[in-house]
Amino acid sequence: MDAVVDGVMTWFIRDEADKHATIALHAAGGVTHVYFEGEYPLMVMKSASDQPDAPKGRFLKSASYQDTVFPPLDPAAKT
Repeated sequence: MDAVVDGVMTWFIRDEADKHATIALHAAGGVTHVYFEGEYPLMVMKSASDQPDAPKGRFLKSASYQDTVFPPLDPAAKT
């Protein structure tokens, strides 16, 4: 469960540097009309209008986003 929570938390913008990197990341893909909700470290960036690959209101991943990494299963553990 910790791996899932850790992965989900990377969707959020954690600080000012991450905010600027997230703006630049999505602007490079043509998403430039955005707005922000929340405060660090749970800030989110959303699309303010219909744009390429970002319909209005879409939650946009932060630049620090990482895929969830699951630890290897312990073959000796009982289910």
